[in-house]
Amino acid sequence: MLASSRATFKIVCMGGQFLNSEKVLENYANYESERQWILDQLELEKISGVIFLSGDRHSSELDIMPREKSYPLHEFTISSLTAGPSTYALKENNIYRQEGTLLTERNFAKISVTGKKKERILKCTVYNVAGEEKWSYSIKESDLRYPGK
Repeated sequence: MLASSRATFKIVCMGGQFLNSEKVLENYANYESERQWILDQLELEKISGVIFLSGDRHSSELDIMPREKSYPLHEFTISSLTAGPSTYALKENNIYRQEGTLLTERNFAKISVTGKKKERILKCTVYNVAGEEKWSYSIKESDLRYPGK
C-alpha cells in the first residue's frame, strides 16, 4: 500500500496524465470521480512524497497542482523517444503545466535522487534525441510533506 511506504519519493506511474486540467485525450480529467478518489485518499491518509510519472502524449511537460491543505502534487509526463512527436498539447489550456516545460520533439528523461537522509532531492532532466538538455526540475523532500509531518 502506498500509505505504508516509507520511501522518500513515491513515484506513481500511469499510462495517461493524471494532473492535466483539460478533458482531452486519455487523461484522468475525463474520469473525475476516480481522480478525486485518488486525491482524497492522498489527503485522508496524509501520504507524503507522491510524484506522478506518465507518458503516452508524444510530448513532455511538468504539471504542478497546488492543494489547499497540503503540498503541491507534481507530474512528469515524458514521451516520446521512439514514436512521432505531437504538437497537440500546444492547443490545450492545461492550467497546471509549468511554463517552459512543454517539449514537442522526441525526447527522454533521467530521474535521479541525491542527498543525505531527510534531505533528499529528486531531479528530472529532459533531453532531446541528440542528448541536449532541454529542461530540468528539482524537488526537495521537504517540499512534499504534509504540514507537521
